[in-house]
Amino acid sequence: MISGVHLYSQTTAEEKPRVLAFEASYTGDFLYNMTGGIQKGFTYLGYATIGMGLDVETLGWWKGGGFYIGAGNTHGGEPTATLIGDYQTVDNIEAGNHVFLQELWYLQKIGRFEIKFGLQDFNASYVCCDHAGNYINSSFGIHAVLSSNRAISIFPITGLALNLKYNIKESMSWQIGIFDTPLDFEDNPYNIRWQLNSSKGYLAATEYEYAPNFSNRLQGNYKVGISYQTANQAIAFYLCAEQVVWKKENRQLGIFAMTALASKEKNDNHFNVGFGINFDGVFSKKGQDMVGLAATTVLLNTAAKHETIIEFTYRYSITDNIYLQPNIQYVINPSGYETKLENAFVGLVRFGIEF
Repeated sequence: MISGVHLYSQTTAEEKPRVLAFEASYTGDFLYNMTGGIQKGFTYLGYATIGMGLDVETLGWWKGGGFYIGAGNTHGGEPTATLIGDYQTVDNIEAGNHVFLQELWYLQKIGRFEIKFGLQDFNASYVCCDHAGNYINSSFGIHAVLSSNRAISIFPITGLALNLKYNIKESMSWQIGIFDTPLDFEDNPYNIRWQLNSSKGYLAATEYEYAPNFSNRLQGNYKVGISYQTANQAIAFYLCAEQVVWKKENRQLGIFAMTALASKEKNDNHFNVGFGINFDGVFSKKGQDMVGLAATTVLLNTAAKHETIIEFTYRYSITDNIYLQPNIQYVINPSGYETKLENAFVGLVRFGIEF
């Protein structure tokens, strides 16, 4: 997903700093539910993004500032609602047919501090796990405990936010932010109508991050955070941990684990845990491919009680800008419907183009 990641990218001595940075991407998924769930069937989903960053320091205005604007378009089928009936959402780009403003913010760096305000994606700054991000199930992008109990400022529709980050040192940081609950597409179809809505509440969050690099080659990342939803006074705790455990030239083996816990009395989904293992450079000596196996489970205050998904994925980078990703997911006890559904076996092929 576009999140202004190239806005403050490092430049070499030979490169000229860019005043304007443009980025765009397209993700397409061919998905087939082979058995179980609601019904067998095929569908296609697409997600297009475009973004632009303005570096005001390079422009000569003032130091450490930058603007970013990004928009998205989702289209195609809705397999969770029509084919699978899962709770955790097998495909992380499923959002219906919409065109929307996704991000619009200003970032100011002052020494070790970063202040960002505007239309922001909570998941772009919080609960990010790079190794888990290689998977397609939504629960590996953000804990289901945080995303499914109530509307928050994440894909596809975001809200106004203010975030403060303190970079304690190169491997350590702390941040705190408050995010408004956005209006849904029915009331705000293009996400250009924003209002601070006290009735829907706000999400306040704080997160501590530690990113060690053992032996200068085994990179890790560990995060612990707390979120608080003002509308129902619900607190959630979460952890994210990822670590490269072996590396040789362009090949590496990485593991990750993520979990979240919330009040059982105030949340339908009160516990979520996921873990996985990734191997980069399985067949490619240049490290252009990755194979991964992961699982995620949620505990529910419904008749279904729980849902577990096992995901196997393979991703191959054809070029620096184009990749192909076959994917298989086995959904145990699909729990998105009131009626009991048979376990579902889902296959999909994703392709991506990034600029």
